[in-house]
Amino acid sequence: GLLGLGWILGKVGIRDRIHSEHLQENLVVAYTDKGLESEVSNSMLKRQQRNENSMTFVEYSSPFCHSCLSLLPSLMGMTKKNREVDFILADINDMKSSLRGINKIPTFDIRINGRLVDRFLTESAQSMQAHLWLWNFKLKTNAQENLANTNTIIDSPNSN
Repeated sequence: GLLGLGWILGKVGIRDRIHSEHLQENLVVAYTDKGLESEVSNSMLKRQQRNENSMTFVEYSSPFCHSCLSLLPSLMGMTKKNREVDFILADINDMKSSLRGINKIPTFDIRINGRLVDRFLTESAQSMQAHLWLWNFKLKTNAQENLANTNTIIDSPNSN
């Protein structure tokens, strides 16, 4: 059944769940705290070189999380439709410091220029897409402002 499938998928890991033909240039997998920090920095540097604000969408998940698995097809679709956004799948199994404030998964972060602007918990693909759309809209309509200095930075997670 599904439990057996989840165990098998958990054993092969997140990267192996994503078939190579579905991998996008704007999607990476991070397995450690240092790896996650590095990918967020890479996103910022890549966008700064092009004089663009960077938006990074992070999904904290685990290969053993059924809800995370069910959202994966939607996340893959989002990577194709939102090439200006960098996506990171963060496998929480070997992370510690990156998980402060995260009590449940799947939890999502949206970072603009490396700073956390939104954190939410959802099992809904529509909610995930709505959060991304909202921040993408804000980023595009406020392009003349430096969002890295915005006062909308949050420190605590929101639930949906």
